[in-house]
Amino acid sequence: MSTKEKTENVAEQVYEGLLYAVADAYQNPEENEPVDRNGHMRIKDLSKRFHLSELKIRRLLVTAKVYQPSAEKTALMKTIQSLYAKGKTAEEIAEELHLSTVSVKSYLPYEQGMCKNRVDYDESGEEQQDAGQENRRTEDSPERERALSDLQNALRQFQEEAKTVYPVSKKTGERLDGCLWNALAAFAGKGFCTATGLEFSYTIRGYEMFVNRKNKSITKSTVLIAFHNGLKLQFGPEACGYVQGPKKLGTFGASYLYPVFLRLGVIRNKAV
Repeated sequence: MSTKEKTENVAEQVYEGLLYAVADAYQNPEENEPVDRNGHMRIKDLSKRFHLSELKIRRLLVTAKVYQPSAEKTALMKTIQSLYAKGKTAEEIAEELHLSTVSVKSYLPYEQGMCKNRVDYDESGEEQQDAGQENRRTEDSPERERALSDLQNALRQFQEEAKTVYPVSKKTGERLDGCLWNALAAFAGKGFCTATGLEFSYTIRGYEMFVNRKNKSITKSTVLIAFHNGLKLQFGPEACGYVQGPKKLGTFGASYLYPVFLRLGVIRNKAV
């Protein structure tokens, strides 16, 4: 696999984590939080929480197949998707329906992952630089790219060995653990969101992970237990191939570790 392919694979898994987080927050609003007529978190509130335009949030929800709009918007979405299925481009549909192209696209699912799209749009359909662009530039720093590349290489070795023997050798396991901890250190200070959309960040000091929303640290040993619980669900003898939600990690701090693991591309979830 080329460096470009490895980078795209990691980026795609980052997108999958975001897709899951937005869909979950939409379907499971916080207590006393304003909701729409269907009891879902409002798109404008999701937009503020995830720092994405409302059009992009809607497109993520459409992609996740959880979006439930009003009757009027449902009819519009069905029309757009029907025309698109017949082979018309977003530009042609926009012209026919007298809408902006970006409005049309917001009712169509992402086909190759949002990581391919470097531009966001405001409500009027005008192009503007994505508010998350700076974050992506930071995420693509040489240190983080190296850490992710090392982690993915170690994970591939683990997967290959797990096909014939599980648990894998001590050497392979220790290499993967070391690469995970290095990647966590590289991503310290980066913004994340829990499955319910709560923003957080963390720092690494010694053998502890300090989340800014918790008073108690998550020890390295706890992180590794959660990590290997996730690996077992994906690659163990009775693996289901995914980790459906933080609780499956089975440790303290799982609600924070889960989105970080998704972002690093070391676990997958059923929703995607």
